[in-house]
Amino acid sequence: MNNSAFSFLGNFNCEIVHYYEPEKNAVIKSSGRHFNVCLGHKKWNFSLPLSLPLVVFSLFRIFRRLLRLDKSNAVFTYEKNAVVILYRGHIWRFCLKASSLMQVGVLKNCRNVLHGGIAVTPKGIYFGEYGSNAERNSVNIINSSDNGYSWASIYTFPKGSIKHIHGVYFDSYTGRLWIPTGDFNGECFLNSANYKFTDVIKYGDGTQKWRAVGLFFKEKEVVWAMDSPLEESFIQRFDRKDGTLTKGVGFPGPVWYVKQLSDGISLLQTSVEIGAGVSSNSCHVYASTDLENWQCVASFKKDVWPMPYFKWGVISFADGEQSSQDFAMFGEALDTFDGVAFAAKLNLKCLKE
Repeated sequence: MNNSAFSFLGNFNCEIVHYYEPEKNAVIKSSGRHFNVCLGHKKWNFSLPLSLPLVVFSLFRIFRRLLRLDKSNAVFTYEKNAVVILYRGHIWRFCLKASSLMQVGVLKNCRNVLHGGIAVTPKGIYFGEYGSNAERNSVNIINSSDNGYSWASIYTFPKGSIKHIHGVYFDSYTGRLWIPTGDFNGECFLNSANYKFTDVIKYGDGTQKWRAVGLFFKEKEVVWAMDSPLEESFIQRFDRKDGTLTKGVGFPGPVWYVKQLSDGISLLQTSVEIGAGVSSNSCHVYASTDLENWQCVASFKKDVWPMPYFKWGVISFADGEQSSQDFAMFGEALDTFDGVAFAAKLNLKCLKE
């Protein structure tokens, strides 16, 4: 690990930074059910409703972890005139102009989704159901085509085909959406779809090498690092032209989240879970200039609270355009980095050494 390549810039004083774009002073952050939004020179604060017992439990970080009261997703709509939130199985819409909050949907098969897994596009907003789904029921892609006011299923993976969806991501090179699924052998695929999901292409053989969460898009390739606690996770490079898969370097744990920065630097993190593919008790942050060679720039040790009840050890990145000189991170279940979000920077000279 190159400690000199990574440094902290400041604390966001929240649990999650959902969106961060420093050049435009755009931020969405949350602590439990409380949200703060900044866009330009304007600021908004609002809270989502909870039952009285849960309000009491939510006052304590350890109970927010245990009961998942801190888990949420929040994105700007495409026009940045509203914020859409997923929290405890409900979809909310906060209108920035009117400063008004309204419930606009209910999630039947999940509480929320993985961070960064909501695609906001000119044609609509998309996310996939991410639940435990032990019965392997059908799994839906949920879509809004009216700026977050109404929501409906636009595509369904049939019963018995997958456990859940790891995210929906927009590919600017092709104008298509990519959807990785998991978790076990026979369930791990990459799916590419048009906006209306009338043209869906499935890639992969269902094995762990196709188990991905975050994706990097290049003109000729789609690149990911495996999200597998079952076996060692490696970089996988998918050739768009011939469909071949090339294995790259390995990591000491499953890779959930990735971030492509505006100045050509790529980030990924490793998580601490239970399984044969986890060889470290720390989360690591890796950086790369070419998606082939990766350098560990930071690590954070898992805390003492047992998994999975008090969560896996995870580092996450925020949506929004950020550079290597100012990007957002937040952590869960890590020593000194649980429920903490901060801005960081990389020393590019040290990174290249």
